[in-house]
Amino acid sequence: MAKNIGQAELARRIGVASGTQVWRYETGAQTVPTAKLARIAVEVGESLDALIHGLERAERARVTPKELRDEIVKLARAALLVAADPTPEAVERFNAAVLAHARRLRPQRR
Repeated sequence: MAKNIGQAELARRIGVASGTQVWRYETGAQTVPTAKLARIAVEVGESLDALIHGLERAERARVTPKELRDEIVKLARAALLVAADPTPEAVERFNAAVLAHARRLRPQRR
């Protein structure tokens, strides 16, 4: 939008079937192939780094307070399960859940 290029025009420029495909990329409904991401960067005059970090920030911004609370409740329940059954496998599952949560929410370093 900042470059005044509509979805249909961007689709034509990067070689995809329609503006709907661009919309799928924008909303995360479909993964953007690397080659297409590179073409998008050229067409909108941005670096790949800016596009990628911009997409990561947008993903983090989509976490609602309710989703955040629900994730914290899941982690707390998982911690209780580990306390009741501290096997290495249970601890590993809990650690993986915590790391996934942290990756989703932490700011990206440049």
